[in-house]
Amino acid sequence: MKKFAIMWTGQLFSQLGNALTTFALGIWVYQHTGSVSQFAAVSISWTAALIFMSPLAGAIVDRFDRRRLLILVEVVGAARVLFFLLLLSLGKLSLLAICIATAVIGVSGSIGSAAFLASMTMVLPKDKLGRANGMQQFIWAFAQVAAPVIAGIMLAHWGLAQILVIDCVSFFIAIGAYLTITIPNPERSATDQGKLGPRILLNDIIVAAKYVKAPSLLLLCVFLSGLNLAAGIVGILFQPMMLAFTTPTVVGRVATIGALGMLGGSIIMSLWGGPKRRFRGIMALNVICSFCLMAGGMKASAVLIAVSGFAFFFCYPLVAGTVQALLQQSVAPEMQGRIFSFVKMAGAWSVPTGQAIAGPIVDKIFEPWLRPGGPLSPSIGQVIGTGPGRGSAFMFIVVGIGYLVMTLTAYLVSSSRSAETAPSNLLAAEALKTTERLNMPKADGRGAD
Repeated sequence: MKKFAIMWTGQLFSQLGNALTTFALGIWVYQHTGSVSQFAAVSISWTAALIFMSPLAGAIVDRFDRRRLLILVEVVGAARVLFFLLLLSLGKLSLLAICIATAVIGVSGSIGSAAFLASMTMVLPKDKLGRANGMQQFIWAFAQVAAPVIAGIMLAHWGLAQILVIDCVSFFIAIGAYLTITIPNPERSATDQGKLGPRILLNDIIVAAKYVKAPSLLLLCVFLSGLNLAAGIVGILFQPMMLAFTTPTVVGRVATIGALGMLGGSIIMSLWGGPKRRFRGIMALNVICSFCLMAGGMKASAVLIAVSGFAFFFCYPLVAGTVQALLQQSVAPEMQGRIFSFVKMAGAWSVPTGQAIAGPIVDKIFEPWLRPGGPLSPSIGQVIGTGPGRGSAFMFIVVGIGYLVMTLTAYLVSSSRSAETAPSNLLAAEALKTTERLNMPKADGRGAD
């Protein structure tokens, strides 16, 4: 675990510094533009870059030295912060510059995430992967909880420049950590060793796409997409739902409780390692998440929402960590960069999609239906109540039911239940044959360029 502990420490500092900058830049954009749309543009630029880059990022990770890629990602992150510091000192920092630089970080981040997850398999025994993924989930949860508090205090007392300096230092800490260790790269076949070029990378992406189409892997992508879709809907609706019957102070406390749930779940995953029967464990956790969503919409009660929110976000890192451990155990090391990139892409699109669809559905359909005298007020309204905010509550219930149906349907499919014992080595062998076939030299003696 020593190598992973060093990698993890570097990532902890890097991700915390990045979260500080992301939060502080969001505040800066809103203060200087007063526009929610322009505030959201920063997040959209990062998400769009990550989604479009993910397939290519995975192919790069599986072809190049992963340690060097991790170092390069941190160098790009440091360069971005230095770019912001230069523009800030010149009084030229703008929304356009922030969006462009954030998109670059989305591209490099897609490479860094796949490289880190794929490297875990090369430095850890399989029985440690569950705990290691819990530690990896802890980084993200801790950054989300700590960054707003730390950045808020620093903005009030020092300003944006000091936060950027700290972020820059955090990248160099991560670079130093990676320089002190070696990370083995997976072996490739003799016929495939050392081949590079646009066509080779495209062929690698095609092979990975075929690999992901295997029922068990496809289902894992669906589960993560569904979980992130639900998280996106919860994140956008819980505040207006609660503000309809309580104060902003109470809403803030409930949000904090949910964040602590995620932090607690990642700690438990780090200590426990997740269920030994991975796929069944994912099924059980998904069922719990489904009931938490439904419970959150049943009553206009801050206590009930806080408890269900804590439980939902407590399960979130357990599901994500177990999925990652299952993939690391079952996917061939030389393909993990591409597979994790596809999985990341599956999760990345669903959060903004959930946020985008939740508002219109609630505003145009559910809220009018659950007003006093509305179409659903004599039936569902008698159970969950009517009036402002109850349309959002009904959306919680609908999403919870949908996620439960998806989970139970997947479990009843016989091929799904065998996911953790599926002969993934046969899938890897078939993928390897496909790779070699696509990348073999042409009849005229020239290889793929």
